[in-house]
Amino acid sequence: MSPCYWLALFALVPLTLATNPGVKVKLTDKGIDYSRMTIVNLGLPKSALVLVPGTGVSLAITNAFLSLHGNWTVRYLRFIKDRGSLDLVVNGLTITASIAPKSDKTSRPTVSSVNCVANVGSASIKFHGGASRLYNLFKSYIDKALRSTLQKQICPLVADAIIDMNPQQNDQR
Repeated sequence: MSPCYWLALFALVPLTLATNPGVKVKLTDKGIDYSRMTIVNLGLPKSALVLVPGTGVSLAITNAFLSLHGNWTVRYLRFIKDRGSLDLVVNGLTITASIAPKSDKTSRPTVSSVNCVANVGSASIKFHGGASRLYNLFKSYIDKALRSTLQKQICPLVADAIIDMNPQQNDQR
């Protein structure tokens, strides 16, 4: 499965929003379900792979974009239920990651993440169906929280993907 697909799923699940507590909402994977997520558009217009002496390899992706479409369902206290679809657009995604070759105790080659920096230019979500008119009233707060959450989760996902490249990690799974 595409890493971008997982990135989008992980970014949407722990979405929280708050604005100086007048309203606080926390959506968890138990209370909200995203399904049938499909990548509508994905672009990596500029990417570079550079050898860094003494370190390893540096990968830079600049100005990437992603569009997803999916369905959502919300259940709260058995009697509050809602569902609909959503469109998510992420623009201006920049990721720079450095990978270092090493060897483990048995001298088998491994790779590790040395450095990672991620920046999300913008993230925008639009809800359709159900009470979407209400949800879309909070769009600017949701977009801000989504952008922040995505930005925080990209580097850990990149580090996990790099760890998964190690053969001994794959042998244990």
